[in-house]
Amino acid sequence: MTGFFADLPSGESWWQIFRLFLGINAIILLAEVLQRRFSLPTEFTRKLVHLATGLAAVGSLWWVDNAVLLVLMWTSYALLSLVFIRRGLLESLHGRRRSYGTFFFPLAMALLSIWVWQDHPRIFMAAVLLLAIGDPLAALGSRLPWQSRPFSLTGDKKTLAGSALLFAASLVISVGVLTSSLIAAPFNTGEALAIALLVAVPVTLAEALGSRGSDNLLIPLVAALVLLALVRGIVTPIDFGYMLTGSALAGLVSLRVGFLNPGGAAAAFFLALFLTGFGGLAWIVPMLTFFVLSSLLSRLGPLEESKGADIAAKGHRRDHIQVLANGGLPGILVILNGLYPNPIWYPLFLTALAAATADTWGSEIGMRFGHLPRSILYGRILSPGQSGGITLPGTLASLGGALILAASALPFHGPSGLFPFWAVVVAGFWGSILDSLLGATLQVQFSCQTCGKITERAQHCGQETRQYRGIFWMDNDLVNLLSILGAAITLAVYL
Repeated sequence: MTGFFADLPSGESWWQIFRLFLGINAIILLAEVLQRRFSLPTEFTRKLVHLATGLAAVGSLWWVDNAVLLVLMWTSYALLSLVFIRRGLLESLHGRRRSYGTFFFPLAMALLSIWVWQDHPRIFMAAVLLLAIGDPLAALGSRLPWQSRPFSLTGDKKTLAGSALLFAASLVISVGVLTSSLIAAPFNTGEALAIALLVAVPVTLAEALGSRGSDNLLIPLVAALVLLALVRGIVTPIDFGYMLTGSALAGLVSLRVGFLNPGGAAAAFFLALFLTGFGGLAWIVPMLTFFVLSSLLSRLGPLEESKGADIAAKGHRRDHIQVLANGGLPGILVILNGLYPNPIWYPLFLTALAAATADTWGSEIGMRFGHLPRSILYGRILSPGQSGGITLPGTLASLGGALILAASALPFHGPSGLFPFWAVVVAGFWGSILDSLLGATLQVQFSCQTCGKITERAQHCGQETRQYRGIFWMDNDLVNLLSILGAAITLAVYL
């Protein structure tokens, strides 16, 4: 990324990107004509465009000399794709199945073009080929006569046959790219095979975790991250193998004891992998403090309906969305620490976790031990568990959660403060307040037409609920993410 803005586009650069743009449009037009003329299955024409566009993206390493124009092109495709999806255009790509794969594909290309296209072209090539070739093979697995029973981690149905094909393709592609001298000096076969094995495991799980087309984003980004860590020597292959094993065990244990559902366990695997690969003990201990203590709090005992158990959108077993909402920003910060070291990442990481801890503890303690909550805006009494409500026990628990999370990092930096301890506590506590403010104003709430309760659930008493207030897409998970982000931004401004 060092030379991304180094050179302004020349006239020749504009012609290069224009030719690539025309070529990709020709691929899409051909697929549309074939689909309409011969009534080809949408799944076939979509995968045809997927493969051809991926190969064109790899070709950009030789055909295009300016990364800025490349990013602009892929970003334009991503935005146009959203319009086409909403309006049902381009049947050869979208069909009747609602998927955002055609949005995530160019988004992934744009991110990779910013990140590795110029400085690490071999990693760009491997990541794109894994998506262009491996993902269609995974889809092919569901159509094989010897396919196994489908499974689902996050909604989309996957098969073991498809996962096996993707794993094999990941091995072949990674070894082929790493041992090739087309772009850079080749690795020896043994070293390339070791790296390929370590890439294939998380890439295969990333595809299984994806739903509604998000695997088009997850596969190349996970591949690029793992390859960067291994090729740049941030972690050795042997150590990374241990990290894979430990992360898998952590996910399985969390699933076994009921802290997470299968999708949540898969997301936790990646979070643990990046914590160990790009961070270290100073990063792992605060994350464990948040995860273990918050999970135990949620298991104190069954929450009665009178205490809001039937109002909250989800139960105590966290899914992948909840894991990402609470751990996504900390995960990004630990990756940034590994790739682009800077002292600011660690206090921001702690603040994000402090905000997540404060919010979780405030909710769990407030609903179990608090009296009727009051609106944070107007002071009127609310139903237990209703968004935007606060109680004294819950507020004190929020402050205590932020304090304990920050204290978990003291053994690694000393009590005298190589990081702003109290600033982390205050910003983390502010995150929980912000969560309540967003819950009281923007978060969607539904009204049950049978019992009249206000709830976060789209279904209640066995029937569809009606929107009561808030923005329809602003659910509790997004509110959690925004409050954590707000806490981190607050600390960044302070620093």
